[in-house]
Amino acid sequence: ARNTTIEELDFNAALSQTLPEAEIEETRVSKCPNCGAEHAGVHGDSKYVGFMTRLGAAVIDVVAPIIGSLLITLVIDVPGVFPLLFVSYHTIFTYKLGQTPGKMLLGLQVVDADDHQPSLKQILLREVLGKVIVFLIMFIGFLWVLWDPKKRGWHDYIGGTYVIKRKRN
Repeated sequence: ARNTTIEELDFNAALSQTLPEAEIEETRVSKCPNCGAEHAGVHGDSKYVGFMTRLGAAVIDVVAPIIGSLLITLVIDVPGVFPLLFVSYHTIFTYKLGQTPGKMLLGLQVVDADDHQPSLKQILLREVLGKVIVFLIMFIGFLWVLWDPKKRGWHDYIGGTYVIKRKRN
């Protein structure tokens, strides 16, 4: 159980006097139990998506490029077909829809800092440059999501993107 500080009580009490209850929930600030930094979403009420959910989407999203690579390799022997399909799959889906099929199934969306669909430049930086760097350094950039306050991996920082929860269509 987490102890509430006096500062949190004062801030949250001031909110209840000035805002309707619906807005209070969105504005409420907590302190991180590890570092003491103030930010929303410390205890699971964040719009940002954590590591395990993102890993689930990644597992779903690796299936199509693997199957495509196997089918192409059966017909012609093309070296490097999997990385090409993997990057193309992620780049095209994220650019056109803001989410891959794995993210769609789990109700996730890639957005920019203003919660809008990222630009092509941001998607290319995230999906190509960012993920190449992350793969080359043994996935540490993906693991960064575990302790980042806004659940961003290095590829998100490189592309200026966030992964958030969205209602499924």
